[in-house]
Amino acid sequence: MNRFIVPTILLGTIATIPLVQLVAISLEATEIDEKAEKFIVKINGSDATPKGNGSGSIIGRNGNNYQVLTNWHVVSESDNVNDYTIETSDGTPHAVKQIKRLNGADLAIITFSSSNVYSVAKLGNSGSLTRGQKIYF
Repeated sequence: MNRFIVPTILLGTIATIPLVQLVAISLEATEIDEKAEKFIVKINGSDATPKGNGSGSIIGRNGNNYQVLTNWHVVSESDNVNDYTIETSDGTPHAVKQIKRLNGADLAIITFSSSNVYSVAKLGNSGSLTRGQKIYF
Protein backbone atom coordinates (compact mmCIF):
# COMPACT_ATOMS: atom_id res chain seq x y z
CA MET A 1 0.00 0.00 0.00
CA ASN A 2 2.81 2.44 0.88
CA ARG A 3 4.48 1.89 -2.50
CA PHE A 4 1.57 3.74 -4.17
CA ILE A 5 1.76 6.88 -2.02
CA VAL A 6 4.77 8.54 -3.71
CA PRO A 7 3.61 7.83 -7.30
CA THR A 8 0.12 9.11 -6.43
CA ILE A 9 1.51 12.33 -4.95
CA LEU A 10 3.80 12.84 -7.96
CA LEU A 11 0.98 12.20 -10.42
CA GLY A 12 -1.31 14.63 -8.60
CA THR A 13 1.39 17.30 -8.54
CA ILE A 14 2.24 16.88 -12.22
CA ALA A 15 -1.44 16.96 -13.20
CA THR A 16 -2.08 20.26 -11.39
CA ILE A 17 0.98 22.18 -12.65
CA PRO A 18 -0.56 22.98 -16.07
CA LEU A 19 -3.79 24.13 -14.38
CA VAL A 20 -1.92 26.53 -12.14
CA GLN A 21 -0.05 27.99 -15.12
CA LEU A 22 -3.28 28.40 -17.12
CA VAL A 23 -4.95 30.31 -14.31
CA ALA A 24 -1.88 32.50 -13.87
CA ILE A 25 -1.85 33.69 -17.50
CA SER A 26 -5.55 34.41 -17.94
CA LEU A 27 -6.91 37.93 -17.56
CA GLU A 28 -10.20 39.27 -16.32
CA ALA A 29 -12.71 40.51 -18.90
CA THR A 30 -12.07 44.13 -17.91
CA GLU A 31 -8.32 43.68 -18.43
CA ILE A 32 -8.92 42.13 -21.85
CA ASP A 33 -11.20 45.04 -22.76
CA GLU A 34 -8.56 47.58 -21.69
CA LYS A 35 -5.93 45.91 -23.87
CA ALA A 36 -8.20 45.35 -26.87
CA GLU A 37 -9.60 48.88 -27.06
CA LYS A 38 -6.07 50.16 -27.76
CA PHE A 39 -5.62 48.18 -31.00
CA ILE A 40 -9.24 47.92 -32.21
CA VAL A 41 -10.18 50.47 -34.88
CA LYS A 42 -13.40 51.58 -36.53
CA ILE A 43 -13.63 51.43 -40.30
CA ASN A 44 -15.93 54.12 -41.63
CA GLY A 45 -17.30 54.08 -45.16
CA SER A 46 -18.30 57.20 -47.05
CA ASP A 47 -21.82 57.91 -48.28
CA ALA A 48 -20.86 55.98 -51.43
CA THR A 49 -20.20 52.87 -49.34
CA PRO A 50 -22.98 52.73 -46.74
CA LYS A 51 -22.20 49.11 -45.94
CA GLY A 52 -18.50 49.90 -45.46
CA ASN A 53 -18.65 50.26 -41.71
CA GLY A 54 -17.01 47.82 -39.36
CA SER A 55 -14.04 47.20 -37.14
CA GLY A 56 -10.57 45.77 -37.34
CA SER A 57 -7.44 45.10 -35.32
CA ILE A 58 -4.05 46.72 -35.77
CA ILE A 59 -1.80 43.73 -36.40
CA GLY A 60 1.38 45.34 -37.65
CA ARG A 61 3.48 48.48 -37.80
CA ASN A 62 6.34 49.40 -40.10
CA GLY A 63 7.57 52.90 -39.33
CA ASN A 64 4.52 55.16 -39.61
CA ASN A 65 2.52 52.57 -41.58
CA TYR A 66 0.00 50.42 -39.73
CA GLN A 67 -1.74 47.27 -40.97
CA VAL A 68 -5.31 46.53 -39.91
CA LEU A 69 -6.94 43.10 -40.22
CA THR A 70 -10.66 43.21 -40.99
CA ASN A 71 -13.29 41.24 -42.89
CA TRP A 72 -13.33 41.64 -46.66
CA HIS A 73 -17.09 42.23 -46.69
CA VAL A 74 -16.50 45.44 -44.68
CA VAL A 75 -14.47 47.01 -47.52
CA SER A 76 -15.71 45.11 -50.57
CA GLU A 77 -18.21 47.82 -51.59
CA SER A 78 -15.52 49.94 -53.26
CA ASP A 79 -11.95 49.59 -54.53
CA ASN A 80 -11.39 53.31 -53.92
CA VAL A 81 -9.34 53.83 -50.75
CA ASN A 82 -10.79 57.34 -50.46
CA ASP A 83 -14.17 55.79 -49.64
CA TYR A 84 -12.93 54.65 -46.21
CA THR A 85 -11.29 56.08 -43.11
CA ILE A 86 -9.77 54.36 -40.10
CA GLU A 87 -10.70 55.75 -36.68
CA THR A 88 -8.18 54.83 -34.00
CA SER A 89 -8.77 54.52 -30.26
CA ASP A 90 -7.96 58.20 -29.71
CA GLY A 91 -10.78 59.19 -32.08
CA THR A 92 -8.44 60.35 -34.85
CA PRO A 93 -9.56 59.59 -38.43
CA HIS A 94 -6.85 58.35 -40.82
CA ALA A 95 -6.89 58.09 -44.60
CA VAL A 96 -6.65 54.56 -45.98
CA LYS A 97 -3.56 54.02 -48.15
CA GLN A 98 -4.20 50.48 -49.37
CA ILE A 99 -6.76 47.69 -49.21
CA LYS A 100 -5.56 44.16 -49.93
CA ARG A 101 -7.82 41.12 -50.02
CA LEU A 102 -6.50 37.86 -48.59
CA ASN A 103 -7.41 35.18 -51.11
CA GLY A 104 -9.56 32.30 -49.96
CA ALA A 105 -10.95 34.06 -46.89
CA ASP A 106 -13.32 36.87 -45.94
CA LEU A 107 -10.31 38.90 -44.78
CA ALA A 108 -8.53 42.07 -45.84
CA ILE A 109 -5.49 44.07 -44.77
CA ILE A 110 -5.93 47.84 -44.71
CA THR A 111 -2.92 50.15 -44.45
CA PHE A 112 -2.93 53.65 -42.96
CA SER A 113 -0.18 56.04 -41.88
CA SER A 114 0.23 57.99 -38.68
CA SER A 115 3.05 59.54 -36.70
CA ASN A 116 1.10 58.66 -33.54
CA VAL A 117 2.05 55.45 -31.77
CA TYR A 118 -0.74 52.87 -31.51
CA SER A 119 -0.78 49.46 -29.84
CA VAL A 120 -0.42 46.41 -32.05
CA ALA A 121 -2.29 43.20 -31.26
CA LYS A 122 -0.08 40.26 -30.32
CA LEU A 123 -0.78 37.31 -32.59
CA GLY A 124 -0.50 33.93 -30.92
CA ASN A 125 0.23 30.45 -32.22
CA SER A 126 -2.97 28.51 -32.77
CA GLY A 127 -1.06 25.33 -33.64
CA SER A 128 -1.02 24.14 -30.03
CA LEU A 129 -4.74 24.67 -29.41
CA THR A 130 -7.23 21.87 -29.06
CA ARG A 131 -10.88 21.95 -30.06
CA GLY A 132 -13.05 23.53 -27.37
CA GLN A 133 -10.11 24.99 -25.46
CA LYS A 134 -10.70 28.39 -23.89
CA ILE A 135 -8.52 31.18 -25.25
CA TYR A 136 -7.29 34.06 -23.10
CA PHE A 137 -5.19 37.14 -23.74
